[in-house]
Amino acid sequence: MKNTEIKDIIWSLMNNIRGIIYTRNPALSAIRLLFLKYVIDNNTGVTSIEDMQQCARAQKMFAMRDVDSGIDTVFAVLKYIDGAYNLDDILSHSVGDYARELFGMDIAASKKGATSDEFKKLLDMLGQYDFEEDDDSHSIGRLLVDEFVDVFYQTADRKSFTGMFTSKRSLNLLAKGLLKVTHADTFCDYASGAGLSTLAITSDVDPKIVNVEVNSEIAALSAMLYILYGYSHINVICADSLRTRLPEVSGTKLFVDGPIAVKLEDTDTNHYRDSSLAVVDKAIHCYLESEGKAVITVPSGVLFNSSAPALKLREELIERGMVEAVIALPPLWNGTNIGTNLLVIDKSIPRNSVLFINALDIIKSSVKNTTKGNGELSKDAIAKVIDTIDLYENEEGFSAIIDSVAIRDNKFNLTPAAYVTAIAEEDSTTLEEIDTELKNLYACLQKLLS
Repeated sequence: MKNTEIKDIIWSLMNNIRGIIYTRNPALSAIRLLFLKYVIDNNTGVTSIEDMQQCARAQKMFAMRDVDSGIDTVFAVLKYIDGAYNLDDILSHSVGDYARELFGMDIAASKKGATSDEFKKLLDMLGQYDFEEDDDSHSIGRLLVDEFVDVFYQTADRKSFTGMFTSKRSLNLLAKGLLKVTHADTFCDYASGAGLSTLAITSDVDPKIVNVEVNSEIAALSAMLYILYGYSHINVICADSLRTRLPEVSGTKLFVDGPIAVKLEDTDTNHYRDSSLAVVDKAIHCYLESEGKAVITVPSGVLFNSSAPALKLREELIERGMVEAVIALPPLWNGTNIGTNLLVIDKSIPRNSVLFINALDIIKSSVKNTTKGNGELSKDAIAKVIDTIDLYENEEGFSAIIDSVAIRDNKFNLTPAAYVTAIAEEDSTTLEEIDTELKNLYACLQKLLS
């Protein structure tokens, strides 16, 4: 199958779903159907004769357009896939709602006037395609994911429901270059959303994956994408990773683009009411393994706020020598013009200095449409930031290596702009050029008045 053909299938499914089902984002329902068709075509997760029999029933459902058997078949298939991947019922959770939405078994939840024949059209459409893989490469599955991710980003950029669960593509690519995940790593994202960051950062190395997402619908989506893509070891958990401590969650490489401006309760397992502070706290105390490295997005307030909790957290980061770099970027969060910053934490070697990168000026010129986080970083901008950290060097107007003592004396301020001053552009205009310009303006003014 070709990319264009798969993309056409996704959009066709979405168009049909829009006419039948009330859904916040038809792309979610489309990928569920595609996932179900793919796993039954490839006997994914089948480990017993009973599993094979359920898979055969599911294949019959698509071949015969048998909507009435939808609920039982969907539940059985997703249940044994959950078991095969140790997903703790991530896929089969609330399966009744899942099946009713897909196959219209609950007409009250569907668009007025929808009939079972309209739902049969969805089965009929997918029944025409064969997603069986020829080998273990998951080439078709990866095509499905790649094209779906493109569609998903398009819907997210329109400020839909899914925008809450995605990070900017360029932000993911920057994190990939900073973390340099290998096959031997365990990659962890404890605010993973739809899992698109994990896919972007790890897709070419296949490490162990540990993801946590509080929204069950989105957690299931990320698990589907990983299975389609062919990941060997995945652990997707539906839980609140900030309000509670999850002992089974940890990683040697960690990326978190967590929620901002969310107020949390002060509990025995969470000592920070600000979600951005809680994200960093959980990284250094719970989820990042010793010798591990993390890239965490934080708003600017976390870096300079004089409140006792923020100051205490920054002091601990510096005194323990865990901060490798702090990077100031333009707004890259959907729907807001809050500046984005990356906190690069490295537990492998205690550091007595921090590399600050003030990328605002040099990157703004390469970012398209930075209004309310709608922009993306250019490839050149991403490469410059990565190279600067790899070389760990000073560059006037862009980066500066600051001793921990100086940071302590500055009340543990971690704002790059406090240490990196943009170079003022020199005005090379001569007096003669100014005189000529004034004469031209005077001449124009005379013409207007005459």
